[in-house]
Amino acid sequence: MTAKELEEGMRALLDEALAVALGEIDEDGMTMPTELEHLIRVSTFEEEGVLSGDPGIVLRFNRDGGVAEFQVTIVRSR
Repeated sequence: MTAKELEEGMRALLDEALAVALGEIDEDGMTMPTELEHLIRVSTFEEEGVLSGDPGIVLRFNRDGGVAEFQVTIVRSR
């Protein structure tokens, strides 16, 4: 798993969620992007004890017996 793959998977997931919210696709038509198929846990920075002044999420993946972890920081730009 690379950071670019995570970016692509999150984009695809949010695009589908938006399409459901706008009524463009039915909720039953929503699928997990292949980039995120090995996702095993989602937690907040607070839950994980990450020392950051910004909120964020921690994503854990398990693939071929190895664990990859990514932190996504949420920063308001406007």
